[in-house]
Order: sequence, then structure tokens, then C-alpha cells
Amino acid sequence: CIQKKKIRFLPLCLFLIYLHSFYFSVSCMVVIAWYWYQKEIYEIRKNGFFRSLFFKSLSGSIVLASAMAAALLLPTALVLLEHRRSLSAAPLLEILAPDFTMSGLLYSPYGMGLTILSLYALLTGLTQKVFFKNSVLYLAVSCWCFIPYLLNLTLYPRTKILIPFVPLILLHTVQILQNLITEQKKTDTSRLTFLFPFPLFIIIACFSWQKERFSFVLLDIGFLFVFLFTVAFARQKLAKYSLLLLLVMPCLLFIQTARTDNFVKKGQTDEAFSVQKTNELKFSPLYRFDTLTEPLTNCNQLPNVRQPKSTMYSSVTNQKYLHVYYDILQTPVQINNKTALLSTDNPFLLHLLGIRYIEATKDTVPAGYKILQTSGEHVIAENEEVLPIGYFTDNCISQEQFQAFSQAEQLEAITKFTVIDTPPEKENIQKQDVTFQRRSFTPLWDSLTLPDSLRLKKTENGILVRASSESTLSLSLLNPAPDQILLLEFQVVNKGSHAVVIDINQIRNKLSGASAPYPNGNDTFHYQLSPNKADTLEITFSKGTYLLKNIQWSTLPKTIFSQKTFLPLKLYSKELPADTNRLFEADTLLSGTIETDTDGYFATSIPLQNGLKILVDGQSVPLLTVNEAFAGTELSKGTHTVQVLFYPPGRTAGCLLSITALIFYLFLFIRWNMQERNTL
Repeated sequence: CIQKKKIRFLPLCLFLIYLHSFYFSVSCMVVIAWYWYQKEIYEIRKNGFFRSLFFKSLSGSIVLASAMAAALLLPTALVLLEHRRSLSAAPLLEILAPDFTMSGLLYSPYGMGLTILSLYALLTGLTQKVFFKNSVLYLAVSCWCFIPYLLNLTLYPRTKILIPFVPLILLHTVQILQNLITEQKKTDTSRLTFLFPFPLFIIIACFSWQKERFSFVLLDIGFLFVFLFTVAFARQKLAKYSLLLLLVMPCLLFIQTARTDNFVKKGQTDEAFSVQKTNELKFSPLYRFDTLTEPLTNCNQLPNVRQPKSTMYSSVTNQKYLHVYYDILQTPVQINNKTALLSTDNPFLLHLLGIRYIEATKDTVPAGYKILQTSGEHVIAENEEVLPIGYFTDNCISQEQFQAFSQAEQLEAITKFTVIDTPPEKENIQKQDVTFQRRSFTPLWDSLTLPDSLRLKKTENGILVRASSESTLSLSLLNPAPDQILLLEFQVVNKGSHAVVIDINQIRNKLSGASAPYPNGNDTFHYQLSPNKADTLEITFSKGTYLLKNIQWSTLPKTIFSQKTFLPLKLYSKELPADTNRLFEADTLLSGTIETDTDGYFATSIPLQNGLKILVDGQSVPLLTVNEAFAGTELSKGTHTVQVLFYPPGRTAGCLLSITALIFYLFLFIRWNMQERNTL
């Protein structure tokens, strides 16, 4: 559009960028603006920046494209503003500091991934007036963490946001090479000036000393040296042929990077259960369906299009839901950060969030689940005893009482009762006499044989683990606790730089290492071992040195899951009509009836957020926070129709704005075409 001055197509192109990836759209706009600015620099100097055709065309195109994409951008922006990021804020020093490794520019598959030639071009450009401005800008983009931080809209300073700058830097590199070959002055005083950036290259190579790519970095520097030496001392024709040397390293580095990837093998793409198979089971939409197989891969995928799930992987998360998921329910943290809500065999999580249906392998089916369907090693199982997503209850405790409990007591209390946060003027929950059933437990183990790679040393502070490699041991419990959930927790103090990972009966806990960009802070590991899985413990320790202290064993009876009294929502066979017009109507999450003899509360496990609405007998009612994170409301005795609706905030305004902008752009496009024909 810019090169051929087809500006009328630019709003459409920007609109498609938004639809393809609004995450990268900010970087794309910056790249487009800078490229265009250089094309129109003389016109800008003549008319002034804000009066220039460049500024008017660029700003108009961006505004029009943003308006056309408002149906996507506006609701997304409101969600981002409502829910703060689940990552901890990067330290100010890290944001403002330069990246001496040049990871944003060189080699990394998580950045621009270019070779040392691009850095050489940027440094050489500093010595030439015509290239100086671009070299300064691209060096700042490549090695100053503050710029990726801004382009990521202050979410984090990660360098993947720089990928759209690759065409600009490649163009700059080619221009430098062309100038180098055609205008190289071969005087005695200038022949060796090409060597001035090489001390910096050696420093960069040192940062790769213990990495697999170290030899490739040295080879990259060597090829560049040979090419530049040829340009400086050989004839111009030979210098042009030596350009072929520069094509070698991109190929080699691509192969080296690809070797670190895990490729999909034949047969791995076959689904154990297709959507058609799961739909045949006629699951109730009042419950969730999660999968324990490949939890990180499947956390954002619906195995059944009509079933909700509890998991999600996003940089921006409902913080109250995150708090319940990991802190109150003590769900193990399986990866380096807490941005992923991953499915796991945590009976308290499965019960509270209504995960009635679950996909697992035959040897990982949680306790209480019965197999419904089998496909090879995979099964779909059902637990009829979990809570529904929406239910009526009068078995409640106040949030004030709940928050006075310890963390261990909160896990038990939220399983037995529904926690209600009512306004002070409507406080009608009597303080419950809560009897806790958790009991301490002292396990007795059979004789233990350690593998050669593992050393365990008992100290006054706990158990010191030294593992020279990943090591597994098996423990047999001599005093099993039948019909009891075995709970284990301990604190972890990392004595090294590696992440600490401990798997117990395929339940994983991880404490991120010192190099993790967003450490999870998971220094207390929790394990919930179901009654049928606690007789033998298969424990896998990751490589490293770490201390396990404050080791606590306890038990809870499995009958705890039947102690909460509730009345499930009786679903309608079809949805009730929403209270808006058909074009912009709300999504109906739940609809049904409840018949009760007492006053109480309608509770859900749907996270409370903007846009959520509950209708009782067709009337909107005030929302309450139940179980610390979810939506609920008061309900009087009698028979009531209940609807839970969700209006994505900004959707109506976004759709109207998009439709208006598209019509306006179509009108302008036709007008521009007619003007072009008239001029011809």
C-alpha cells in the first residue's frame, strides 16, 4: 500500500492485522509508521508533521481500521482493564536495563532470530550519516528492554513482540551490504576498519558459552569475518560472490533451533474421543468436562463444544478465581508460572467446580469416577457426586467467618459450606459451629532403596535432597488410611539454580528456577492423594539440590464431599429468551427452575465479572460473591425461574461501531475509486 501509494487499501490491511493478531498490532503499526515516515520525510519537512499528508493518512487509517475491528478490540480491552495480569510486575531495573545478550535480535526463536550479520550492519550504520538514524533506532529496539515493555502495553518486556521489526532490519542490513560492496574504499587506513565490532561479538559469544548454539555462534562470526575480509581485500566481483557465505548460517541456525523443538509424531494427532463421540454421551450442561491428558496442551481446548471447563491459559486472569484455584483449593502448580489454570487430580477442585466428566488414561482416573467410555488407553469417566454449576443452598457461612480460618481450615470449610459475602445491612447468616475433621497422620514406610543418582539427608531443618539427575523412588505405606484422603504439604528451599519439580503419583508440583522470567513463587507443595492411590507412592525428584522442610501429613474422610446440602438447578430443555434484541442478545449460561421451602441463596461456580447478570422470575437481581470468587444471589422460598446471562462488556457498542465504520469505509473506497477514474 505504501510503496505503490495505494492508501485506500491501507485501512483494510490494518483491519486484517487486528483480526489476525491484535497482540502484534501495536508493533505492526510502529513498523508501518516508521517505514512510511522515511518515504515521506521531505513532504513532512515541507508541510510540518501534523499538517503532512503522511500524518493525516496514517492516523486516519489507524482510527478507521480500529473502528472496523471494534467488535473485537473494545470487549477485549475492557476485559484486560477489568482483570489485572496474573504475572508479577517486572522490576523497574529489568525494564530500564539494556539486554547485553541481544536476545531480542540474535538467534533466539522467541525474538527476531537473526544472525550476527544484522548486528554488524546496525553497528556499521552508526559510522555513516545516511544510516545513522535507523541504526540507533533498531539498536534501541533490539537491546533496550523498555521498548518491548511499551510495545507489550506494559504487560511484560518479552522480546517476541519485536518479530514485526524483522523486515525493517533486513532491509537496513541489505542496504548496508550494498553500500559496503559498491563503495568500499580500499586504502591502507580503511581496510581493517571492518574489524571494530568484533570485540563486541566475542562478548556476545561468551554469553552462549554453555549453550548448545555456542559453536554455531563462533561459526557465524567466522563466516562474517571471511566475507568482510574478502570485501576489504579482494576484487569487487569476488566480493559479490562472497555474499553466498552469508546464506550458510541462517540455514544452520534454523536446523540447530529446530532440533530443540518437539515435533508431532505420526499417530499423535489422532483424537482419542472426537466431538461426535463425546456428544453421543449426552452430558448435562450443568456440569464441566475437563481432561487430565496433556493438561497444558488442552487447557484452552473444549473437548465437548457444549460443555464448560475449569481451565485456561492466559496472561490476564480473573484474580479471585486464580486465588480460589491455587490458594484455597491448594491445587498443585505444574509450570513456571501461575498464568495457566491446569486440570489436576485434586478432589476438592473437581468437587467445587462441578467437574463431573473427565478424560484421563486408565491408570489416572480419579477416585469416585466411573468409566463411561474407553478408547485405547484413554477413558471418559463420570462422578455424579460433584456440585452442579448452579444450585440453591441454605447451608452457608459468612465470608467474614471464612476468612478467620487458617488455610487448611478454609479448604475444609469451602467443601462443607457455601461461603456468602452479603452486604452488612442484609447480613442474615448465623455464625456456624464448624467442626473440622482434618487429623494429623504419621506414615510408616517399608524399607527404602535409593537410586545411585539420589541422596536424601535428614537435617535439623528437614530433608536435604541431592539429585544428580532425575530420580524416581517407590514407597510402600505400611499403615494405609482406608476411606481417607491423604494430604501432604511441605516447604521447598531451592539451593541451586534449577527449577524444583517433584511428582508424586503423577501429581506435579514445581518451584520455578532462578532464571524464570516470571517465577511462580510456589515454595509450598501440596498433594491430595485419593484413597485408592495412597498405598504406594511413586516419587520423582528433579535434578538439583533443595531442602524439604515442615513436612506435614494429614487425612480427611472422603465423606466430606457429601456434607454440603444443596438443591441443583432444574434445567429447561431450551433456553429462556434474553431481555435484549436478537442481534445483541446475551449469552445464556444457565436457565432453569428452583423450588425450595426455605429462604437461601442461589450459588454458581461461574466467576463473578463485569457483564454477568442473574434474572430471577425475569427480573434482574443484585449479585453476591459466593465461595470467594463466583456469582450468586439471594433467593426466597417458593418456585422461581433463574437465568444466568453474560453480556460481554462493550460488545454492543463494538458491533455498532464496526458496522458503522465498515459502511463508512465502503463509501470512502467507492469515492476514492471514482476520483481516480476521473483523474485518468
